Amino acid sequence: MNELFQFNEDFEIEVSPLVATLKPFQAVLDKYKNRQDGIIELSFITFLLNPKSDFADIREEDKRKEEILKSMVGGDKIRYDKVTEKAIEFYKERSHTTTTKFLDSTLTALDRLGNYFSDVDFTKLDKNGGLKYDPKKLVDVIAASPKLMSSVRELREQIKKEQEIEEGVRGSGQKGIYEDE
Repeated sequence: MNELFQFNEDFEIEVSPLVATLKPFQAVLDKYKNRQDGIIELSFITFLLNPKSDFADIREEDKRKEEILKSMVGGDKIRYDKVTEKAIEFYKERSHTTTTKFLDSTLTALDRLGNYFSDVDFTKLDKNGGLKYDPKKLVDVIAASPKLMSSVRELREQIKKEQEIEEGVRGSGQKGIYEDE
């Protein structure tokens, strides 16, 4: 599901034939008189949701949408509506695995932790006159960070492997006996 496009023999981008048979994506294409404008909207959806996207590091979806639209050639032609929302939801439902959901939750928690530590002020005192924030806790988190980041990289690698397997299955048409669902 992650690859909505492919290159034809002339190295031109075209909609994947599989994608064009899926109703939510075909509905996006059908919104536009000019098929190229529909392809621009499908590109937007891909940039928004594909974990390989150059915009995947922007965690907040509204900010990611804004950055994508600012960066895209033809982004001003996108008519964001219920058809677009259905296609986005369909993409999310069909492309996210347990691993991608877990990675997303992990990254959200890390963002919140980072925000928490950004707001820490070691000069603030609690109601008893002691430090409100314990510097040792921050030091402990910093010390654990390399292992945590390594785990996140491993999760991303696992997702890439899952996607490669899935793409290989599409090419061969069936999963091998020992491949996971």
